[in-house]
Order: sequence, then structure tokens, then C-alpha cells
Amino acid sequence: LEELIPQIEKEIGEGGILVLKINSGGGFLAEIQLLSDVIEYQLKPKFEVVGWIESAISAAAMTGITMERLYFMPEGNLGAATGWSGALVAVKGRGLEEAKYMMEKISARGKRNYAIMKAMQGSPHEPTPLSATIDPRTGDVTWYESEDDGEILVNPGNEVLTFNSVMAEKLQFSEGIAR
Repeated sequence: LEELIPQIEKEIGEGGILVLKINSGGGFLAEIQLLSDVIEYQLKPKFEVVGWIESAISAAAMTGITMERLYFMPEGNLGAATGWSGALVAVKGRGLEEAKYMMEKISARGKRNYAIMKAMQGSPHEPTPLSATIDPRTGDVTWYESEDDGEILVNPGNEVLTFNSVMAEKLQFSEGIAR
């Protein structure tokens, strides 16, 4: 990504719109911070960076939320930001706590409530419910880390959250749906 910056500058110029299409089932946990740093500190200052989500699962979701503006393809999805090792053993303990801390910072870069990512990192063994209420007057979304406080149940506590394009748009996680 870093190596492409000179080519991107030449093609779209500083201040241009850079669309990063994400279609990934995940990746290496250690790369998330590095990719987020490139997006935050090298791309955002030069371009208007927009994410276009086909599928962003696990590490791809954790990287994608660095961008404030996300659009989903009609079949788009983003979430299931859980860490795995070996034969699909979920990360837990210190490794999970370090991933949560990293995602709290990266969620802030994308101007998103960390409760969303927390629900995406959850597990059936650690309930992470999420609900929301949309203010009918302003359209602002208020998030709750419970099943009952918000008017919309976004994620039952025993599941791992993945947004589809419709729910992401409805809850203002995305700017909209675009083919």
C-alpha cells in the first residue's frame, strides 16, 4: 500500500478521492495496525479515503473501520472481527485484550463507537450484546452495550456481529449502498 502512494498521487492528485475496495475474509492480526497507520497517516492527509465494502471479515473489518466513509455493495458485509490461530482456536486472554485495545484506538480513527467493534470481537463465551436507538428528529444513533436499552437489537449477546449492507446503512455505520 505504501509503495502505491506515488502512483496514486500521479493518477488522482492530492485531494482526490481514493476508493479502497475491500473483499477479504481476513488476514494476519499483526498487520492490522500497520495497514491502519498507512491509511491514517499517509493516505488520509493526501486524499479523501473512502472504503467500498464487498466483504470485510475479521482483520479486513478491523482495518476497514479506519476509514470514516464506508459504502457497502448490495451484498456487502463487515464484521466477525475475531482472532484465530491454528485449527480455528479463538484468541483469548492477553491476546484478545491486546486486540480489543488496538481496535478501540482504530475505531476512534474511523469515528465509530467502540461498542460496535466490541460486538464484532465477541464470542459465545463472553456475551457482547449491542442495541441502538435512532433519534427520529436528528437521525443520530445512540449505541447501548445491552440487548434491551436500545429500540433496535443489533447483536444478541451470544453472537458475533457482522453488518450486512442494509443494517450498516440503517444504523449509519455506512454512508450507503453502491454497486
